[in-house]
Amino acid sequence: MRTRPAFLLLPLLLLAGCGEDSVTEPPRLDVSVVSGMYSLTQLSFDPQGSLPAVDLLPALNQVPTLNLTTTLQTQIVVQDPVTSLVFTINGTYQTTEDGVRIQFPEGAGNQNLLLPSPLNLTYDQQAKTLTFSGAVQGGISRERLIQLVPALADEQLLDPVPGSLVIEFTKN
Repeated sequence: MRTRPAFLLLPLLLLAGCGEDSVTEPPRLDVSVVSGMYSLTQLSFDPQGSLPAVDLLPALNQVPTLNLTTTLQTQIVVQDPVTSLVFTINGTYQTTEDGVRIQFPEGAGNQNLLLPSPLNLTYDQQAKTLTFSGAVQGGISRERLIQLVPALADEQLLDPVPGSLVIEFTKN
């Protein structure tokens, strides 16, 4: 059996340690910090164009609640203002450096509340809030927006409607 000198194996050992495992991820918030029950305290939409921003929270029959569990599951309970039926929007989340990223599966119903997926929320530990403010990629459903704000029915809006959302959940 032929042996190789140790100095020839050293570069191979060093390269083996440079794989994906050695890449450091940014620190994430601890799940126990963000988990809990939240109430939706702000929901507004600013359609791109000449229309002013619309406060959507008064259009909802009851304030939706968000539950972030310690097992990284999420559930939003909503009473639909059109049908008065109560429904849940289930998903999963992961913590990020400054908040949470909620992922809703296809058909979860998040569009009924005009929530994009994924939804990146920033956590403010002092105020105990999770917030999102920004453009909604792909826009929101024109039909659903008009159901929530019937006064927009006569407006010429694209479908989907491009614009920006402001969302705030406050910890109970």
